Amino acid sequence: MSKNYQTNVFLDDFRELRSAYQKNGAIPVDVRCGRLRNLLAAIETHEADIILALALDFGSRSEYETSLNELFPVIVALKQAIKELPVWSSIKKQKVSWLFKPSKAYLLPQAKGVVGIVSPWNYPFLLSISPLIPAISAGNRVMLRPSSRTRNTSRVIQKICAEVFPPDEVKICGAAQASASDFTALPFDHLFFTGSARVGKGIMRQASENLTPLTLELGGKNPVVIMEDYAIKIAARSVARGKMMNAGQACIAPDHVYVPRGKTDDFIREYVDAINDFYPGDVTDSGLTSLLMDTDIDRLRGYVRDAQDKGARIIYPFGEKPLEPSATGQFPPILVTDCQEDMLLMKDELFGPILSVLPYDTLEDCLARINEQPQPLALYLFTNDNSLINKVQRSTSSGGLCINETLLHFAQKNLPFGGVGQSGMGSYHGKTGFDTFSHLKPVYHHSRFNSTKMLYPPFQPQLLKMLKFIKRFV
Repeated sequence: MSKNYQTNVFLDDFRELRSAYQKNGAIPVDVRCGRLRNLLAAIETHEADIILALALDFGSRSEYETSLNELFPVIVALKQAIKELPVWSSIKKQKVSWLFKPSKAYLLPQAKGVVGIVSPWNYPFLLSISPLIPAISAGNRVMLRPSSRTRNTSRVIQKICAEVFPPDEVKICGAAQASASDFTALPFDHLFFTGSARVGKGIMRQASENLTPLTLELGGKNPVVIMEDYAIKIAARSVARGKMMNAGQACIAPDHVYVPRGKTDDFIREYVDAINDFYPGDVTDSGLTSLLMDTDIDRLRGYVRDAQDKGARIIYPFGEKPLEPSATGQFPPILVTDCQEDMLLMKDELFGPILSVLPYDTLEDCLARINEQPQPLALYLFTNDNSLINKVQRSTSSGGLCINETLLHFAQKNLPFGGVGQSGMGSYHGKTGFDTFSHLKPVYHHSRFNSTKMLYPPFQPQLLKMLKFIKRFV
């Protein structure tokens, strides 16, 4: 338990939820379904408010991008949970060994209790509501801590949840109350965090004080591998779309791309053409999402200048004033080639509209470079050769693998989403999310008609003979 636990500003809220869970137990399944239906209706009612709040928080955020990337996945997840929750929450019969028949065994999904969710600023609505859905589906009480960087979005989330959930079921802990570290110091029954690996390490240390189980959705330097057989133009357009979505401010955004040596100029040309097709005009009126903080702009400028000083070639698809953001913080897309390992952009997760282009000679060389680095949250592979697909997926470790597209593995409602190693632990989405926030309690129901009395002491000599005989058949 944290030293500051008893004076924690969130303690009263936590105690109210814990008391409600201890008194009333898990929220009944029919009530959960009703809450999810009401949440869906509230989100649809407040859709314009959500879009406006995100535009205000970012400075510039396309209505289309918000609808596509923040609202649509949430609506899909809600409809799936409403439809499938009765099956998810049902008892799952398990096989019983013939030695113990006619006894019964089953798994009973149970709520864990009080769940804490810490959401990030880059997709503040999506990454708040997406984990909230399975946490509620599993019958938990929830404390949600939105990012302090996106206050307008946090207020809309607060308003929506106040309309849908009683105060003893869900509490939105406002950004002005206290730091996120105060929140994560609480002894939750499960803690879910989306953010950087640096912050995730601190949260894991805090959680260890309370033995709180964790789901950490982190990030990493997500590589793209384009094979010789794949059309460069198609791959370049997919990478450009994935890279520029939310201005690269996504934990699964492509970070760098491996291109067969001799095709790098082709890739650069097609990537530049794709950027100008997707975002016609200058930085201001192109529809690009803004970088949220001035510190992010300074950080990206630092990467480019460091690379340039060390001999990299810098390509600016938008041409003039390459490092000048707009008044609303829109930062131009940038390509970097001739990269060296000591450059900052080769070490840090870029989290912005910069893409490094790295030539390779053989797939083995490419895989070796990937495997030398911490496991990424996403790996992107472009090839139509099934033998190469098989080789890459078996030779690499990543949170997810997406073949011949970028980002879209996140949108698959029946695929779990999560990291491995440095990119996180645990996963969610769909049934996997329900299981993450549940304790699948194993139950064994012993039959009154049984033969296990012979296993009771005092042990008889014939027991050993019987065990030797039975071992031949188990």
